[in-house]
Amino acid sequence: MAISQTILGFITFTCLMHITKPSNLNTDTLLQGHEFTTSDRLISPTGWYTMSFFQREGSADFYLGIGKSAENSTDQNFWIANRDTPIHDPAPFLTIDEFGNLKIISNRDINSTIMLYSSDAGREVNNNNSTTSTSTTTTFNAILQDTGNLILREMNQNGSLKRILWQSFDHLSHVLMMGMKLGFDRKTGQNWSITSRRSEETYLSGSFTLALEPTTKQLVIWWKGNILWSSGQWSNGNFANLKSQAYQKDFEFDYYSDENETYVSYLASYIYIAPSGSVYGGASGSSFSCFSDYILSGCSMPSVPRCRDYDSLYRGSWNSYGVMSGKGFKFDESENLTNFDCWMKCLNNCSCEAYSYVNDDETGCEIWSRDSANFVATTNLTGGGRQIYFLVPRKNAEDRKKRTKLLSEIGGNTAISIAYNEIKERKKDGKTSDDMYIFDFQTILEVTANFSSTNKIGEGGFGPVYKEKLPSGQEVAIKRLSKSSGQGLVEFKNEAMLIVKLQHTNLVRLLGFCIDREERILVYEYLPNKSLDLYLFGSNHNTTLEWNIRCKIIEGVAQGLVYLHQYSRLKVVHRDLKASNILLDNQLNPKISDFGMARIFGLIESEERTNRIVGTFGYMSPEYAMMGVISTKTDVYSFGILLLEILSGKKNSSDYPFNLAFNAWKLWNEGEALTLTDTNMNGSYSPTQVLRYIHIGLLCTQDQARDRPTMLEVVSFISNENGDLPEPKQPGFCVTGPPEEERYTCSVRETTNSLTSGR
Repeated sequence: MAISQTILGFITFTCLMHITKPSNLNTDTLLQGHEFTTSDRLISPTGWYTMSFFQREGSADFYLGIGKSAENSTDQNFWIANRDTPIHDPAPFLTIDEFGNLKIISNRDINSTIMLYSSDAGREVNNNNSTTSTSTTTTFNAILQDTGNLILREMNQNGSLKRILWQSFDHLSHVLMMGMKLGFDRKTGQNWSITSRRSEETYLSGSFTLALEPTTKQLVIWWKGNILWSSGQWSNGNFANLKSQAYQKDFEFDYYSDENETYVSYLASYIYIAPSGSVYGGASGSSFSCFSDYILSGCSMPSVPRCRDYDSLYRGSWNSYGVMSGKGFKFDESENLTNFDCWMKCLNNCSCEAYSYVNDDETGCEIWSRDSANFVATTNLTGGGRQIYFLVPRKNAEDRKKRTKLLSEIGGNTAISIAYNEIKERKKDGKTSDDMYIFDFQTILEVTANFSSTNKIGEGGFGPVYKEKLPSGQEVAIKRLSKSSGQGLVEFKNEAMLIVKLQHTNLVRLLGFCIDREERILVYEYLPNKSLDLYLFGSNHNTTLEWNIRCKIIEGVAQGLVYLHQYSRLKVVHRDLKASNILLDNQLNPKISDFGMARIFGLIESEERTNRIVGTFGYMSPEYAMMGVISTKTDVYSFGILLLEILSGKKNSSDYPFNLAFNAWKLWNEGEALTLTDTNMNGSYSPTQVLRYIHIGLLCTQDQARDRPTMLEVVSFISNENGDLPEPKQPGFCVTGPPEEERYTCSVRETTNSLTSGR
C-alpha cells in the first residue's frame, strides 16, 4: 500500500510539472516554455558566471546580462542582450517558445518583444497559419556554459544534442573575454566584433569598434567609419604592433584562418573598449589609447585643422564642472554622439572653444564658440553644473589681429548682431549708412544645423551655399568658403567690400558676413527662383521663360552693369558674368551676384593688365583671356554671350563647333538669324524685336574691344527700338591652332577658375 501511494504521489508530481511553468532558480539551463523572470538566475556549472535581469542605479529599465558571479556591480556584465533596447517594464521575462525562438517578452507592451533568435521553422509555421510545432521529436533549451557563453540548443528526444542554433558569443557587446573570437565567417556572413558604450552612464552602443579587418586581416579600431588604430600583420604568434612587452599580458591571441572563416581567439582575461576609445586590459589593469600618454603602436591620428596645434589632440584641453552663461549649438540627438565625438566636432570647428554632453547619461553634444563660451564654475555637481571641456586655441591673439585688420579693410560701419534679426537701416543726416552685421559664428552654426547637407542648395568655386532662416524668420542664403576652394581671403574681402558699398535693385543684397579664425561666410538675401542657368539649361529647363520675362532679365542685367561701370561710387568690372551668377527673385527680376572676381578701377582709369586671369572660359573676352587686359568692355563681351544664351536657350560653345556668338554671326550673314531662337517660346515673340536683340548681342561680342558699345549705349539700344544700330563685325571666338598664329586657344567649362598667365 505504501508503495502504491508512493507511485501515485510521483505520478501526481510529474503531472503537475507538465502543467505548470516553474521558475529556473540557480540552474544552468532554461527549458523550453519556461519563463525566466527578474528574480531568476542562470548559473554556469562551476558557478563562475551568472545570467540575470538587472537595472542600472537610478534607472527603471531592465537589461539581460551575463557577468562574473563573484561581482555584484552591474558594470561587470560582459555581455548584454539588449544594450540598445532596454525594457521599460517591471516584469519582463526570457523564454523559448514552441518553435525554438529565444525572446524577451514585455508584459506591458507585446510589440516590444526582443527576438534574440528566430527559427526558420517558426517562420514557416507562422506563414502557414499553423499552431502546431514543426517537430514532435525535438525540444529546445538554453544553457550557460563555464566559458560565459549562452547557447541555444535543439535536442533530440533521447536527450542528445541535435544542433546549436544560436550563441551569445556570436553577438558580442563591449567586452572581449577569453575564448571569444574577433573575425568573420565567410559561409554564414557572421562578423565578430566588440563596440564601446556610448558613455560610462549607459549601455547604448558607442563610436568605437574593435574588429578584424577582412582585407588586410589586421585587428583595427574603427571610429565613425575610419580606422583609428591597426595591429599590423600577424607573425610569430602576435600582431606586429602588439609585440611590445607592455602589451603581452593584455593582448594574447591565437590566429586561425581557412576557406570558411578567419578569426583570432582571445587567450587572456578580458579587454574592453571604453567610450573614449581607450582599450583596457583586464590582466594588468592598464589602459592604452591613441590619445593618452600610453599610446598604442599603430595609431592613425585624425587630421587637425590649421587653426589647431597638433598637441591639442593630447594636451590642448582642460575641463571643470560648471555652467555656461551663453547658449551653445546642440547637435541632433539622432547622431548618437559620444563625448569623444563631441570633442572631434569641436576640434574640427575652428570657432569652437568649449564642448560638453547634453543628457544625464553623458551623451549628446553641445559646443560653444568664443562669443558664447562664458563659463561659471561650480564646486560640485549639486550646483547644477556639468563637465565642460575647453580647447586651447592656436595663436589666439594673432587670429584676433587678422580679424580686426580684415574688418578694417572691408570698410563701412559694422556691428555685431546680438539678436540676429534682419538688418535695419540706420539714418545719419538723412542718409542711409553702410551699416551691416557681422554674424557670430555660433548663430551660423545654429541656423545651418552645423552646415547640414539637408538645406544645401548649390556649390560654386567659392564653396557650398545653404538656404536657411534667421531667428527673425527671414530667409537667407549662406555661402561658406570651402577650405579646398581655389578662392580665398582676397575674393571674400573683395565681395564683402563691394556689396557693402554697392546698392542697386539689380545687384544681390549682402546682409552680413562672418569672420571667425579660418571661417569666411557671406549671408545674402535669399532669392527663391535661384539662378538663370537652371531655367535656360538645367533642372527648370521645362519651365518656359516667356519672351517678356526674357526681355526683363536682359534689361535688368544691363541696368545693373551700367550702375557698376558708371553710376556707383566705385567703377567695377565684374569679370565673371554668366547665367549661373544671375539670380532671380520671386518676380523673376534679375540680380547680379558673386563679386569675388570683380576688379575696382579708379574713376579715370579705362583699362589695366593682370597676370591673374580669373573667370569662366567661354564668357571671357579674347583680349582678357589671352592678354589679361581688363576693362568695362570685358563685361560687355560677357553680357553679349549671356544675351545670346537667353535668346537661344543654348549654352555657349557646348552645342556649336566654335561658340554661340560665331554661330549667331554665321546665321546673321545667311539671313537665318531667327533660327537661333529658343523653340520653347513657341513663336510667342516679335521677330523684329528678337532680331534687334541678336544684333545687340553681336555688337557686344565683337573681336576688338574698341568696337563694342558701352553698357550705357546697350541700354539705349534696348530702350530705343527704332534707333539705328551699327553693323556688327566678326565676333571674337576660340579656335585651336598653332602657337605662332595670332588666334586664341581656349577651352570652355562651367566652373569659375583662377589661372596664372605668363603673358
